Amino acid sequence: EWEYQMVTDDFASLPFPVFVIPGSQDVGNKHTAIRGNYSPDRDDLKLNVPSERLSLFSSYFGPINWTFVHRNVRFTGFYDAVLGSGLPEEARLWSMLEKLNTLPPVKHHVVVMHYALLIDDLDEQEFDITNNEEYLPWYFSVGQAHRRRLLDLLKKAGVEIIFSGHIHMR
Repeated sequence: EWEYQMVTDDFASLPFPVFVIPGSQDVGNKHTAIRGNYSPDRDDLKLNVPSERLSLFSSYFGPINWTFVHRNVRFTGFYDAVLGSGLPEEARLWSMLEKLNTLPPVKHHVVVMHYALLIDDLDEQEFDITNNEEYLPWYFSVGQAHRRRLLDLLKKAGVEIIFSGHIHMR
């Protein structure tokens, strides 16, 4: 089971606000409707991110989608694993992203997200979770079905820098 420790008291003692996004180890992986063949011990369906874990994370650390301005730089963060999930959090994310370009202009715009936008190329194919050669690229990146829409919205919002995590290789 998932266990969390309350850390918001530590955040409250900092002299500045703290904004975080969850990671796959915190709340679950990006959504899939089929099980991959990467390992017989790995059940990708059971690893899908559920609303309950996102809600629990938010109750301790704050919203999973946020945007704020500091010194004329907009910072926007979100958990992109909800893309393609059909969860209510996906609709809320798209709604936020579609409104970013209507916010007051800033000098710079930085985005923080968990999954990488792409592996090697913006137009790379949709990776096949059932193909062992494509499993890791599937697991580590935003799928093609959502990548273009996401990138278009970020471009409209004037995003210049995207930070992501999640890619970890041996």
